[in-house]
Amino acid sequence: NAVASLAAESLSHEGRGPLVAISAVGPEPESCPESRAIALAHASGTFDSHTVGYDRLEALLPRLETQLREAEDPFDNQMTLPRAVYLAARDEGISAVLDGGGGDLVLSGTTRLPRLLRSGRLGEALREARALDQFWGGAFPARGQLSIALRTAFLPERLRMAWRRARQSKDVASLAAEGLLAPEFAARIDLGERLRRYRGNAPPGALAATPGEDAARLIQSPDFLAGIERYHRVAAQAGIAPSDPFRDIRFIEFAVRLPLDQKQRDGWPKWILRRAMNGRVPDAIRWRRGKEHLGWDFTSALLGHMGTRLQDTFEDRAVELGRYVALDRVRGAWKAYHEEGDMDGVARVLHAASVASWLKHHGGRPPLPEASGVTLREWVPDGAGVER
Repeated sequence: NAVASLAAESLSHEGRGPLVAISAVGPEPESCPESRAIALAHASGTFDSHTVGYDRLEALLPRLETQLREAEDPFDNQMTLPRAVYLAARDEGISAVLDGGGGDLVLSGTTRLPRLLRSGRLGEALREARALDQFWGGAFPARGQLSIALRTAFLPERLRMAWRRARQSKDVASLAAEGLLAPEFAARIDLGERLRRYRGNAPPGALAATPGEDAARLIQSPDFLAGIERYHRVAAQAGIAPSDPFRDIRFIEFAVRLPLDQKQRDGWPKWILRRAMNGRVPDAIRWRRGKEHLGWDFTSALLGHMGTRLQDTFEDRAVELGRYVALDRVRGAWKAYHEEGDMDGVARVLHAASVASWLKHHGGRPPLPEASGVTLREWVPDGAGVER
């Protein structure tokens, strides 16, 4: 809402607009806080408003299915909501879309609790933890938040490393017992070592010398960069250029210098942004608690439309897929979804079917030539439809 409101205001000052706003919604705004907030924003009359509902995907289905099948990375196949928005934007003749996905990270104040504890401000830390618990509707209890903050603030590095090793061993055991990876494949790729290296790329659990350094570590984390790449890949499939003002280097340089109480205060994340949007965004949106998201609703709706075809794709590649995936667990998850409506089960089916689709679509590609002077003309087969 902040990005859209400022963009609309900028256009208005230039005598242009209104800004086209395309939002993802559910079918029942009265029971969906996200849809209610969007309806309220659109009712302001500031925008040329358009909505995409997960119960109204029919016009987009052929393209959504094609993009799912042809995705360059199976990791992208839960991106149904942004895909639907990008396709709807393209249908309106739009080639660039603004979003605000980086705001949560760039304006993150997650180190405020441990820093309050380390500075001896115990009462303030307790009030902040309780306020965060209230903001998230009990999803993150105050006691658990304080436990994590205490560990971050005071746990010695030796004990921190021991805790990480224990957590890694537990995760590997859990994946071996319940995950989708075939045990032989997990052993072949040394899953434990991969998890160790992955976690080694994460920001360290200890506090940095300053809050600004904490912020810089988080913003430079590979996970953040992978998320940006993911949005760009999905947008490119629809012919859209995505842009996030929160990732502008000038804003990032500003954000890392902000005091922590401007990022998180009284349980409110992105405090400074909420204050800055006074008079621009309705108060019911600025001071809305929680962060409901419709992403999984869009993906499960797509699965409902193409579930049988996904299962066919899975079975068609089962022999090859069995080298990587525990087939019995996927089939059990599919059964649980159909018989019990188990959405965890359908998520597993999607993960496996995504890999199956990727193998089906990309498995027949010839290997890339070695760097031995082979030209593109010599390598591309006749009839491949490539302009030579």
